[in-house]
Order: sequence, then C-alpha cells, then structure tokens
Amino acid sequence: STQSTWDHQKLLHVVMTSPKKGGAALGNDYVKSMKSSSSPRSSSPFQYVRSSSPGRRPRTVDEIKDSSTCIIGALEVLDTRCTLVVGDSVWCGERDGSVTIRNFDGAVVHIIERKKGAVVWSLNLVGDCVWAGCSDGFIRVLSTSSFKLVRQFARHAGGGGGVNTMVFHAPSNTVFSGSNDFEILAWDATTTDFLRQLPLNSGVRALVADVHVLYAASDNGLVTLWDIRTGERLQQWSGHSKAVLSLAQTESHIWSGSEDGTIRIWNPVSGECIGVAEVHTGAVAVLKTIGGRVWSGAGDNVCVWDGEKLKLLGTYQAHGGYLDTITVVAKTALYKVWSSATDKVGKVWETQVIPDETEALRAKIARLERCDYENKLLKEQLAERDGRIEALLRKQREDEEELSRLRAFATENVLLKQQLAEAENVASALRTQLASVEGAKRTLEQDLAALGRVLADLKDENARLLSTLEVQKAESAALEKKLRGLLESAESKISELIADYEGRLQLQAEKLATLQRTVADLTEQNAFLRQELDSSRGESARLADELERARGEIDAMALKLKELDSIFRSRLSLITQVFKVFKRFEQFDKKFKASSTSELREAFQPCLLDFKGTIASHYTDDELAHLGSSRHFFQL
Repeated sequence: STQSTWDHQKLLHVVMTSPKKGGAALGNDYVKSMKSSSSPRSSSPFQYVRSSSPGRRPRTVDEIKDSSTCIIGALEVLDTRCTLVVGDSVWCGERDGSVTIRNFDGAVVHIIERKKGAVVWSLNLVGDCVWAGCSDGFIRVLSTSSFKLVRQFARHAGGGGGVNTMVFHAPSNTVFSGSNDFEILAWDATTTDFLRQLPLNSGVRALVADVHVLYAASDNGLVTLWDIRTGERLQQWSGHSKAVLSLAQTESHIWSGSEDGTIRIWNPVSGECIGVAEVHTGAVAVLKTIGGRVWSGAGDNVCVWDGEKLKLLGTYQAHGGYLDTITVVAKTALYKVWSSATDKVGKVWETQVIPDETEALRAKIARLERCDYENKLLKEQLAERDGRIEALLRKQREDEEELSRLRAFATENVLLKQQLAEAENVASALRTQLASVEGAKRTLEQDLAALGRVLADLKDENARLLSTLEVQKAESAALEKKLRGLLESAESKISELIADYEGRLQLQAEKLATLQRTVADLTEQNAFLRQELDSSRGESARLADELERARGEIDAMALKLKELDSIFRSRLSLITQVFKVFKRFEQFDKKFKASSTSELREAFQPCLLDFKGTIASHYTDDELAHLGSSRHFFQL
C-alpha cells in the first residue's frame, strides 16, 4: 500500500556487502535494510542489520557474472573521454582532442581534428547536430551529415572550467550545460541563444533532465533540483561525503554515484534517500540506465543492477584502468554496449533484459503513486491558479474599461494627429511658398535697389539734360532774338538805304549836275555801303551756321528724350510687375486671415507692410495713378 511503501519516516538504508562464504550468487540476501521496528523478523524480503558507519570502507565483492550479460569482444585503441550514438555510428571524444566517428564494429569512418588547445569533454545529440562541450569553455555544434563545424559559442570559463556535461530537454527545446566554473547555463536548442544561468557554489559533474525537473550533481557532494520552466531551485539532496560524479534515472528512482565509492538511490518525489550501495572500491564515475537495469562503473569494476528491485545482478572486472564511458550502441533482441577506460581498450558487451511483469506492475504502481502525489500538487497549483485567474479577470475587466477609454483617447488622438498632419502639410506648403516669396522679395528688393540706383542716375542725368536743354533753349532764344534783331536791323538798314537811294536818285535826277559833281563822294559812299553789306552778309552766314548747330543739338536732345521715354516705359512695366506681386501678397494675406495659422500671418504681415512702404517710397504719384492706386493707400 501507499502507506507502507512511501512512509517517509520509515526509510530504507540498503547496504551492499560481500557475499556469503562459498560465493553464492547475489540476490535479496545481499540487500540489507534498517527500520524503526522492535520485531527481530518481518515478512519483508530485507534483512534487519545495522547501517554502515560513516566513512567505513566497503568490503570487496567477488566477481559475480550474470548469465544475461557478457563480454563478447574488445576494441583496440579506444581512448575516449565521452561517447555518443548518432544513428548507425558512434561519436567518440578522444583524449588527444579529436572526435572519431566509428561504425558499430568499431572501425573509424571519419576523424574530426581537434581544435588547438581544446579537448572534447562531453557530447550530446540535439536534432541533426552534435553539441560538443570542450575544455576551453566553448560549445561547438557539429553537423551529423557533413561533420563540419556549424557554429561555436562560449560563456563558460576556459581552462579548468570546461564543459563537463550537457543534457537536451526536448519539451522546452533547451540544452543545459554544466561546468567546473560553478554554473549551469541554459541555451536555446534551435538558435543557440543564451537563455539563463543557474548558479551553484561548486563544479557541476553530471546532469539529468526529467519532464519538469533538472537534476545536477556537483563537487560539494550535493544533488540539486531545479524547476526547468521557472529556473527556481527546488531541493538539495545531501548524503555523499565527496563529489557526486554521475547520475542515472529509472522509472521510479534517481541514482547518484560519488567519489566516496557509494551509490545512493533517491525517491524523486519526496527527495528521501531510500538506499545506499557500497559495493565499489573506487569513485563511481559512470552510471548508465540500460533497459530496466543500471550499470555502474568505478575504477576497473563494472556492476549491473536491477533498477526497480535495487538488486545487484553481477560484477565484472572488465578493464585494466579507470572506467570512463558506458554506451548503448544497438538495441535489438540483445543490447550491445561499449565500455571504455584509461587502459585504451574498449570492451563490447551483450546484455539481455527479460521483462518481469511483477516488477513492471510495481513500477506502474510507483508511477501511479508519483502521479497521485503530483496530482495533489497540481490541484493545489490549480486552486492557486484559479484565484490568480479570478484576480486576472477582475484586472482584465478593469483593463478593458481602461482600454475603452484609451481607445476613445486613441481615436481622438488619431483625429488630432490627422489634423496636425494636415496643418503640418499646410504649414509646409506655406513655408515653401513663404520661402519662394522671400526669395522673390529678396530678388525684387535687389531689383528695386538696382532700379533705384538706375532711377537716381536717370534723374540726375535728366536734371542735367534739362538744365542743359534750358541753357540751350535760352541760348537758342537769345540767338534767335539776336538773329531777328540783326535781320530787322539789316532790313531797316536796307530799307533806309533803298529810301536813301531813291531819295538820292531823285536828288540825282533833280540834281544830275550836282551828282556829277558829287560822283566821287557817292562812289566813296557806295564803296563804304558795299563794305557794310558784305559785313552784313558774313554776319548772316555766321548766324545761319549757329542756327544749324542749334538744330543739331535740338535733334540730339530729342534722341535723349526718346531714350528717357524708353527707360520710363521699362520702369512702368517693372512697377506694373511689382504691383502684381504685391497683389499676390495681398491674396496670401487674405488666405492667412481666412485660415487658423495666426503665427504664419503674424510672420507674413511685416513683410507685406515693408513691401507697401517700399512701393510708397519709390513710386511717383503718376506711376501710382497709372496703376489705379494712390500714395495714401500705401502710406496707410
């Protein structure tokens, strides 16, 4: 019953001692126990003897051979630290640092050369790759098809902190690695990403992964249990006096082998040690579950145990050196097993596991009891989970209400973002237009400044020309007046001379005689008049030349006036274009007034006022009248 089998206060302490005299086969007679009972005898198959004293060296067990297990051959030059079966081949981590791939007959089919300064300490199959833990702290991932290095990564310390052991936990797709650097590291089996660290205070020697629990053997003599899902440390099992070197898992128990030469069997549910085997004389470096049996190796000694009955089935002096590995290479009607040791000679074994229905039934009962215990724990966890779920549901309802408010805020935020985006687009367009307008303004200001300078030059030239023209007009008027005076004087003189001649002719006709007397006088007078006439004709020619020269100057002034008229028309066209630009500025101002962009309008208004002031200061009244405006409008 559960009461009698799993009563934690009635603990078994199984002690494996030497066989009875005569070398009888080991059986239940060699499984000793101690119970807190006053009865000297009981119907239990265990004998009541005292437990082994702490530190007592176990006695040597004579070699007992089980008929179902035997050595069938040897493999020469098998000097390995670790082995791994991959398909129809065996990968061997050699002591020289290389990895050899052998077939099941032991022949080498491929060699992966060693990395400089690195020796393979552990091998593990993960999917279609082999993970190799090395002495330099690196984990190297090798392809099982091409034997090439896929990737390598390191987080463990190198040197004495190499990777001693690895285990692949398929349900969580996680690889755990243990090292002498006091750390257990978890890696993603697909991406090789580092997941988390499980710290210890001692070096890690062996790892075993159950469905939910990771078991770790360490140098401080403890077996530590971790929750694989959460990484929480659950328990620590103590009992070994020295380092725990190996672990194995059966249907109902966890086995641990130690440097102190003992093997302890643990109840994985309660964490209690239900038995101690003291059959080995050296450190138990290897534990391997094969079928329903457990193989243990210490020194040159190999023992085979019934994993459920906790009974020693056989012992074998198989090697001439310390045992390193035990590997199942084939499973048919018989199990084919390789073992290797420091003697560099591998042994090939055959073992047959005959199922015992009674023991299988007991194992099923143990599993059911374990499931019942786990179900109780699960029910408690479910009750706690239901409470957490109810709290989460309340929190979810509150979160949904908050989410609805946030969604309303989000909708409003989206609208505001859209409006902001539209405003930013408008502002961007306005900034672009403003930049173009400012560029046009600067161009216009430069053109206006240039035109102002040209206009000032033209005004100065015009004033100079007008003053010159006035002087020329005055000179022409004076010349014309003088010419008219000379002409009138000449005409009057000629008229007077004619009248005088006529009077004189009459006098001469009347006084012909007198004229004859005065012929000499008249001749002299005629000569004098001729001289004066010649003089008058020269003066008239000079006046005519001056008149022609004045007419040439008047024609030149007329050409200059035409040039001024052309410049005036160009200026008129320019001020018309500037006025059109000003009208566009007014349109932009009206748009700014209509829009909500007050900042742009405030920035634009001074530019418009400066533009109006520039037009008012540089345009004349006639030009403004030509444009249909007035100076008063621009001065406002």
